[in-house]
Amino acid sequence: MSVTATPVTPEVGVEITGLTGRQFVAPRVAADCQAALDIYGVVVYREAHIDDDDLVTFSRLLGEVILAPMGGLKTHPAISPISLDPTNSELANYRRSTFFWHIDGVNDDVPQKASLLAARRVADEGGDTEFANT
Repeated sequence: MSVTATPVTPEVGVEITGLTGRQFVAPRVAADCQAALDIYGVVVYREAHIDDDDLVTFSRLLGEVILAPMGGLKTHPAISPISLDPTNSELANYRRSTFFWHIDGVNDDVPQKASLLAARRVADEGGDTEFANT
C-alpha cells in the first residue's frame, strides 16, 4: 500500500494513509510527520494500528516526551488514557469538566510541541476532536 497525504481543509490538517504499526518507529516517518505538522498543524493517520510501545517510540522520535504528573499507565507512564469511565482512568471526573473544551499544557513553562492521540475504542456517535492552532 502506498502512503498518501490528503489535506483536510485548505487551512489546517492533513490525513495520511498507508502507514501501520511498526512502520511508525522509522526515523524517516517521524521526520515526515514533523514536516507535515509544520505545514498543516494537525496530522491524522488513518488505520494506523499502532501499539503502545510503538506509539511511545514514535513520540520520542518527534521530541521530548513530557510525562503527566498523574494518570499515566503503569506499563507506559507516557500514555494517559482519555476515558470518562473511572475504572479506566483516575482522571475520569476531571475529564468530564474538560469535555467541551480544554488546552493541553496551558500551565507548562514551555508549551508542548504536540499531543498524540490514538483511538483504541470510540463511541458509536459523537467523538469529534477539534483543533485550534494559533
